[in-house]
Formats: sequence, structure tokens, C-alpha cells
Amino acid sequence: MQACNAQVNKILLIYYILIPILSFMRRGKLLRIGEFFLSMLLVIFGLAVSRWGSSVQIFMSVIIGTGFLIITIIMTSPRCLLSRRSLLGILHIPGFIICKPNISIRILLANIQEELIWRAAFVHLMMQLFGDIFLTVAAGATIFYIIHLPVMRPVVIAAHIEFVLFSILLYVFYIQTFSIIAVCLIHFIRNIYIRVITLTEDNN
Repeated sequence: MQACNAQVNKILLIYYILIPILSFMRRGKLLRIGEFFLSMLLVIFGLAVSRWGSSVQIFMSVIIGTGFLIITIIMTSPRCLLSRRSLLGILHIPGFIICKPNISIRILLANIQEELIWRAAFVHLMMQLFGDIFLTVAAGATIFYIIHLPVMRPVVIAAHIEFVLFSILLYVFYIQTFSIIAVCLIHFIRNIYIRVITLTEDNN
């Protein structure tokens, strides 16, 4: 049984390695369907191996994680640093969620899917196969960054630095707490915060 589980883990890990390549390819309908079913399999696998975490653990993780996110965004974005409105963007998050519930729900669902696949499932696989935390964080953050390259603005170097730091932060927090709720909330707050900042800068 253990040998079978090890083989399944290796197959799933191969798919993780292929994801960055697939993200830059023009995929046909059949390949997209295959990707969808594999993603759903990893989501289910992530649900099976993830934990909720205690309420105190979740609260402290979200507070500390959000603080680190804001610091990394400010440090890596001069425009954000110079804009008082952008610095106060965190205060506009509740208003954005209330005024744009459809966008907020889509962002939240996408974040939950990514956290189940890239934190819960990936960390479990890597620790089962290699047992190395540093390798898990480095590999996970690198692959997670690469698959987002097609949708990132290539000329904004600061955005790439921020995203790498953000990826590392999520892995570190998940490995420390194993709370899927905490990393989902941190991811959600970050994406809403980025959206608020973007809207603020576009309006100025």
C-alpha cells in the first residue's frame, strides 16, 4: 500500500513539474479537459490532507501575514510608497468586498483552489517524497511564480519581486501552521489589496 502511495505521489509530482510548461503552451480542448480533471483531483487531495487550524492560529496568521504582505508591497513598489491613498488601501478592502461581491467571490474561489493545490497538496507530496522544508518552499515558490508569469506585467520588476516574496510567505505560513483557512485568507486579502491599489492608481 505504501509503495502504491509513493508511486501516486511521484505521478502527481510529475504533473506539478509539467504545469509551468503547460502554462506557456497553446492547449487544445482535450488537454484543457485533462488539466481540469487533474486540478480537481489535486483540490480533493488538498482537502483530504489539509487542516483548518485553531481560531487563534488563524487570527494571528492573518494579522501577521497581512502585515508582511503590506510591507513587501510597499518595499517593492515605489509608486505605492509615494501614494498615500495606496498606503491606506488596506482600509478600502471591506468597501471593495461589499461594493463588488461578484469579483470578490471569484477571487476567493480562485484563491481557495490555488491554496489547496499549491500549499496543501504540494507541501504534503514534497514532504512525503523528500522531507525537506527548504526544498519544498523553494520548489513550490518557483513553480507558483512561473505559472503566473503569463498574466504578469513583464516590465514591472517590482511586481515580480513582490510575488516571489508573497509565494515564499504563503509556504512558510502553511508549513508553520498547516491551516488552509489562514493561507486562503492571506491570499484573498493580498489579491483584493492589489486590486484596490490598481484601481486607485488608475483613477489618479
